[in-house]
Amino acid sequence: MSPASDQKAGSVLFYNIYSSATPNYSAENTRISITNTHLEIKATVHIFFVDGVSCSVADIYICLTPNQTFTILASDIDPGTTG
Repeated sequence: MSPASDQKAGSVLFYNIYSSATPNYSAENTRISITNTHLEIKATVHIFFVDGVSCSVADIYICLTPNQTFTILASDIDPGTTG
């Protein structure tokens, strides 16, 4: 068994923090990239953004073709939040 890492393929990934400070997104805005590493099978991904203060949840679903990478900024989904 290998240690947990955000750089390894897996079914469940946890990131300890994200932020999107308003009104200056260029100063603080987490960029998240997810890659489907399989060469033949598509992947459906459910991403949850949990507010660190209120515990409210924002979420999105994405579908990735084989070997596709999806990149998003925290401000696109959960602006003005640290979680």
